[in-house]
Amino acid sequence: MEFMRLQLIFIILSAVSYSFGQADYFSGNPEWNQSSSCTIDGCVDYRDFVYYINGDSTINTQTYKKFYKRGQSIKTDGPLGPECGPSTTYDALAHLVRQDGYQVYLWNGTNDTLLYDYGISLGDTFPVAYNVCDRYIVLDSVEQITFGGQLRNKYYFTETTTGSFSNMIEGLGWPGGFFEPTCEQPNCGYQFNCFSLDGQVLLGTNCFFEAGIEESEAALLLNIRPNPVKSKLRFEVPEDKVLEQIFISNSEGKRVETIEYSGGTGKGSCKVDHLTPGIYYFRFHFENGHDYQTKIVKI
Repeated sequence: MEFMRLQLIFIILSAVSYSFGQADYFSGNPEWNQSSSCTIDGCVDYRDFVYYINGDSTINTQTYKKFYKRGQSIKTDGPLGPECGPSTTYDALAHLVRQDGYQVYLWNGTNDTLLYDYGISLGDTFPVAYNVCDRYIVLDSVEQITFGGQLRNKYYFTETTTGSFSNMIEGLGWPGGFFEPTCEQPNCGYQFNCFSLDGQVLLGTNCFFEAGIEESEAALLLNIRPNPVKSKLRFEVPEDKVLEQIFISNSEGKRVETIEYSGGTGKGSCKVDHLTPGIYYFRFHFENGHDYQTKIVKI
């Protein structure tokens, strides 16, 4: 009986040790799905992008995770400005980042810069870091949540001056993103949409993690134009493909329209003048089951 009791205590202690151990923020192929909107010289630049990790890099004996950023930029012409340029896609190295316990550091090209310090206590002021530019945000309370099989802290802050965020999840970032600045930007806005581990969405509902990949394929394959669009979206269906349907979803991922297409191959179009201005996702569904998705700005 004593042996069984000791075994039970050992199992409980092991479970507690596992649950409360230091979380590895960058294991499990994490991906951050984000979006932004910035006004520059009269042009509005809408971006939908994903941060993901692809390999390591060693600098001065320290190992850093290579954070890549892939996505799409859609620019709208300002009322008084010049033409703002075409839509572009990108997929390139963005940052080198390493975890050291509860601290996360970013390599700035010369040395480490603090990105996050999750080792703070109640009543502490969150330290100014690479992206934390609010200087007077005090930790008010902490909630422990299970996230991806690991125990994470969710921090709640009291803003003692004008700030732009009130909570943060350990290892994930704040509601505006992972690398994006926490203080208010006069011409930019940021949104943290979704987070996934090993392809499983654990946070968020509007989750298009193929940002910048399927969009690029769709734009090239179908020659979709114009974007932004006012009244009619034009495209071209390749001779070897049969387009069956076009699904239109709003920025929240809710389906707003399904178009049954019977125009055959070659040049095609669909009217969008009835849609309210905003961001939409157009998914082109072909006979073979392959879908191509792209982001369209309705103006």
